Amino acid sequence: FEVTGANLPTGTWRIDLPAAATPATPATPASPWETRWLVPGSASSNGASTSGISNAITLALDDVPELLEREPNEGESDGVTVAWPIIANGRIGKAGDRDHWFVDAKKDQQLVCDLQAQRWGSPLDAVLTIHNAAGQEILRADDGPNGSPDPQARIKFPSDGRYRISVSERFASRGGAAFAY
Repeated sequence: FEVTGANLPTGTWRIDLPAAATPATPATPASPWETRWLVPGSASSNGASTSGISNAITLALDDVPELLEREPNEGESDGVTVAWPIIANGRIGKAGDRDHWFVDAKKDQQLVCDLQAQRWGSPLDAVLTIHNAAGQEILRADDGPNGSPDPQARIKFPSDGRYRISVSERFASRGGAAFAY
């Protein structure tokens, strides 16, 4: 995963879990798969050790395979075909960016998409769409339950075939390094 912010070391930053970390107090995860850890102070860019304990970092842990998006994937025929279940990680890297993922599905097979961005501190106001092989939009999700800007969608595929799942920013003028999902 990627950690961004001020006063971080350059290069690779290793975090050993759970051996070199202790659960944060109070340990009240938002879900059974989320854990909060206090990470020991890291080395500064000049090699000297910082003292004490860093701020808490929240990590989502799961046993489902994860995949990072590959650029370019803005074109409707670009993107990666994924086998599900999977956690697909991406970023709306610039204004107007759109990420595409492809899944092969059978008629009546069901898929749940739970896009997580703002829950993890991303400014992304995501829109999730699903298109059939003919390019017709068959599902659009702009917000999640209770007004959350993170869309959730459940689909029962209408026929066998390849489907394109697209992720974009609701406001076409927004995007950048922080717009991760």
